[in-house]
Amino acid sequence: FVGRLVEEKGLQYLLPAIKNLPDTLQVKLLIVGRGEKKESLLEYVQQNKMENVQFIDYVPNEELIQYYAVADCLVLPSITTSTFKEPWGIVINEAMNQGCPVIATNAVGAAMGGLVQQGKNGIIVPERNAEALRNAIVNLFSDERKLAAMKEFTRQEISSWDEKKSVQGFSEALRYVSK
Repeated sequence: FVGRLVEEKGLQYLLPAIKNLPDTLQVKLLIVGRGEKKESLLEYVQQNKMENVQFIDYVPNEELIQYYAVADCLVLPSITTSTFKEPWGIVINEAMNQGCPVIATNAVGAAMGGLVQQGKNGIIVPERNAEALRNAIVNLFSDERKLAAMKEFTRQEISSWDEKKSVQGFSEALRYVSK
């Protein structure tokens, strides 16, 4: 995860998803960012003895590439609130540029605007659903060949994401968030 540590980014659903992963699945969650929810998120991790979760403070954009490059996927579990709906989620573009498949909620503009293609370069799950996030993570990391294929498709697809596709996708996302 890369982003602000605030309610609308949905980390309060991602952490229980990670907590409830099967022990056989060795997944580490790296949370990059800062925000008003950091203390409560840290407290949840400590109370639940989640040794597979690590926090890194804000990282400047030009340095994020190194984190995306070593990641197997990016998770953007954003949620709709009374004052916010994720218009796009540029971190998805950034991660995909490094071949990272994405798990995103249906509250994310890039997921609903066509950049994230279900089962090809990512998995789209319902917002506010820790169990769906958990299942998506299990699905992605239980099959190494599937993960490798998604990484390859991600690299190919993002390289063809030109200005025309960007405008079309962003238009779709704006229509979605304006509903």
